[in-house]
Amino acid sequence: MTYQEKLTAIRQQMQAHGIAAYIIPSADPHMSEYVPDRYKCLHFACGFTGSAGTIVITADFAGLWTDFRYFVQANEQLNDTGYELVKLKVQHAPEYIQWLYDTLDTNAVVACDDKLLSVLLGEFLSKELADKNISLQSYDFLDAVWADRPALPPYSSVFN
Repeated sequence: MTYQEKLTAIRQQMQAHGIAAYIIPSADPHMSEYVPDRYKCLHFACGFTGSAGTIVITADFAGLWTDFRYFVQANEQLNDTGYELVKLKVQHAPEYIQWLYDTLDTNAVVACDDKLLSVLLGEFLSKELADKNISLQSYDFLDAVWADRPALPPYSSVFN
């Protein structure tokens, strides 16, 4: 499946659920910078292999927000994927939130896999979008598209 086909499949799910924008962060449930293969969602969705970035998908735009460390890499890896590089001005700043506010209609719905958002970022996102009554919902649209998604790493205990 090409990156453009994956993007189309994600958009079809968004449309079926009434979602105006879908956020894919570079995180796992532990907010690690270097994530297990199961959570290499950016790489799966658009081919980007950097350790920091956020994808935002709407019906007519797909962008990867990342910082200066990855500008050259992202430009090369996003070529012909359907995604555009959005250059962060401030490293690790969630500038896509302002973009969502400016772009989305009042009462729109934004989705992401809530296991991949910190509580603090989720609260900030909700607060920043509240004036336009933009709500958040939890969906993992990648699971239906990612046929051979790696399993979670096996549990190992130091007590065995």
